[in-house]
Amino acid sequence: MYFSCVSYTITEIQEGLLKLSSGYQTSIAIFFKKMMAIGPSKINLLDVETIISNIAVVENDSCLKQTPKKISSRVILDTSKSSPIGDFFQSPSYHKKVMSDKNKEIARLHIQLKEDEVEIIKLTEENESLQIKVADLNNELRIKNQQLDAKLNEIESLKDDLENMEKINKDKQSHDAILKKMDSISKELELVEKNRDDLLSENNTLQNKITTIADKLARTKNEKVIYLEKTNELEERHLSLMAELESANNEISILRSKCESIENSTREINASREEEDVVMEELPRSLEFELLNCNFNKVSSELEEYMQKNVALVNEINITNIHNGLLKKEINEKICIIKELKNEKDQLEIDMQDVSSKLSSVIDDRYQPSIVIEENISQISALTDKKDLLQDKKCESKNQVTSINEERDRMYKVVENVRSKIRNAVEEKIQMQGEIDKFTSES
Repeated sequence: MYFSCVSYTITEIQEGLLKLSSGYQTSIAIFFKKMMAIGPSKINLLDVETIISNIAVVENDSCLKQTPKKISSRVILDTSKSSPIGDFFQSPSYHKKVMSDKNKEIARLHIQLKEDEVEIIKLTEENESLQIKVADLNNELRIKNQQLDAKLNEIESLKDDLENMEKINKDKQSHDAILKKMDSISKELELVEKNRDDLLSENNTLQNKITTIADKLARTKNEKVIYLEKTNELEERHLSLMAELESANNEISILRSKCESIENSTREINASREEEDVVMEELPRSLEFELLNCNFNKVSSELEEYMQKNVALVNEINITNIHNGLLKKEINEKICIIKELKNEKDQLEIDMQDVSSKLSSVIDDRYQPSIVIEENISQISALTDKKDLLQDKKCESKNQVTSINEERDRMYKVVENVRSKIRNAVEEKIQMQGEIDKFTSES
């Protein structure tokens, strides 16, 4: 909190301060309380100098006003107190500040977890869309392979016809017709190869998108692990602070009983004042009343601090409720964004269907055979090699999609665990608010 400028823990600083004299501890405790009242966002050098000068004046005045203590032989008042620094670290204002910081951190982590959950849903939907596109491309590749096999058989048949025609020396017109048909088939094969290259390029683009999504899922997984660890740590701290709050409530009851006891003692002293002996008459009555008033004022101030702590806890619960409202609003906005993304996905599917229909119309047209048979055969061999390569890439894509689905299922389980922990934390806060309301009504 105020010790962020040094590389020591709060426990080490507290142990070091407890070794100082009581006067120094009192001054330091007053300084810390003044700083907490101002707030860290409003502290400046002038405020610090003013508070230190006021503490010095108050300390000098208290040293001048100190008088020797006189102890009555019949009335013994317990005026001992714990260390001022120890009282400060056990004070409600200090615990209120710690609890406020932890609640803010928990709220921030909950917001981050919601954002990660939305990101996982978005990546999952994008992954499903890419899987559909990959399946469509695989179907188109299968159709292309069948068509290429048919064209290859047709070229072989034309080659046989050409050889037979040369053997039987048919007329030149039939020979020229066959050559024109083969030329047309050659052009058709070039067009099919171009379309096939376009499909391969689109398939590579989709594979790159799948790889990018896998990387995003991995990063999101690591971030969620970190946020879950922080959330668990803060929830444990929150439970500890709840136990301290219960202890503070018990201490309030004890302080009330002490107030009643001091009031009863005051009444008894006033009633027996006239019957005291000569030794008691020598003791200044003003000193007795001063000691009693000091104890009573101390207990009253502590009771007031604990009451303020309860009010602050109620305010923290209200702030948490406001954060929950903001989270619900943000979730609704994310749902609208998801709907827009689904609409875009549907539009992409429609575009893919249009492309498929155009390719089918191009393939269904009848073409004439090609002239250069040897070149077409080499091109068909190259296309066959590309077909094998595409089959290998298809297997790799299926493996990647399977691993992404497994990772998605595991992330869903993690998100459900986080949701259950958040629900438990909300129930604990509601229970704490009920206890605070009950305590307030009893007060």
